[in-house]
Amino acid sequence: MPEGCRLVAYLDLPRDREDGAAGGPGLRLVRGQPYLFEAPGVAPRYHASIVFDAVRILVELRGLDPTKHYRVGWSWWDHNNDGRVLSVAAIDPQGGRHVLVDRVRLPAYAGRNELPEERILSLPPEAYREGRCVLEFSNQAAVPNAVLSEVWLHEVE
Repeated sequence: MPEGCRLVAYLDLPRDREDGAAGGPGLRLVRGQPYLFEAPGVAPRYHASIVFDAVRILVELRGLDPTKHYRVGWSWWDHNNDGRVLSVAAIDPQGGRHVLVDRVRLPAYAGRNELPEERILSLPPEAYREGRCVLEFSNQAAVPNAVLSEVWLHEVE
């Protein structure tokens, strides 16, 4: 965990669909189907179990305090090396897109021996002025599926 941060919500996908304290910051999976990569001995199960969608995976962030700062983290990988390329954006309630990651090739295990990757980025305050936003993990390649293993939310103290 980054120094000066406190974990407020965590989803081990697809097992968890929602997490967070009542009335406080939280996460909820809105769009994504469960799948398990066959990866015994390669990576922990929390990386092998994923959610996927042909177009985009959506995770709602709610109960955010507009006067505080947050960091969002996730892990992903392209276990079977399909050439997956994803972008990540925070979408505010008015539909404004705040790009966090633009067109990144996911690490691939098959043929490349690349392991899952974790990323942690600051959430732009303008994305959650109303206390909520949606994270969109979108498929940017002509190959099947956006994929996501886990997602978490830190409050910066």
